Amino acid sequence: MRRAEENTARTAAMTRVLVAAGLPDEDGPTGAAALAQAPCWMTERNFYHVSTQPGGLDRMPETMVEIWCRVLPEG
Repeated sequence: MRRAEENTARTAAMTRVLVAAGLPDEDGPTGAAALAQAPCWMTERNFYHVSTQPGGLDRMPETMVEIWCRVLPEG
């Protein structure tokens, strides 16, 4: 699978997770697809960036989990 297709598949999977968690399944900046796409790309870019730095992976996963948890509605 090409990189763009992999990213699309990850975003689609996270969109389904966010819809199941109660986010609206609609187009626009507050819909599940938009709220999945941005953190998916951000997660990938952050992992790449910190993997090039000594000790970079030490705290980054915890930060990304915090960001994802803030995207999900409470429930």
